[in-house]
Amino acid sequence: MAVSSLPPRLNRIYRSSTINQWNSQIREAVNKNEAHKALLLFRQMKQNDIEPNNLTFPFIAKACAKLSDLIYSQMIHGHIVKSPFGPISLCKQQWWICMGNVIS
Repeated sequence: MAVSSLPPRLNRIYRSSTINQWNSQIREAVNKNEAHKALLLFRQMKQNDIEPNNLTFPFIAKACAKLSDLIYSQMIHGHIVKSPFGPISLCKQQWWICMGNVIS
């Protein structure tokens, strides 16, 4: 559901949500095999100026791996590289481990 399509009261709630609430929703979507929903939530989170944290990207990587979509995966990888967490090698290692089945 697009944030803009929400009633104004709920739209304010979505905008005031914390990163932990977004991560929880994204993780839940991935765990329910709703990878498209997880990526939609990530996009909505970014549109609401909520910056991802070190927990967001492994959930998003898993969603991309479930979709086996290399183009979308490369776009998400760009977000990781540009984030403050880009230099963290563990995050990159997790990313490429999760994406292994897409690339091979």
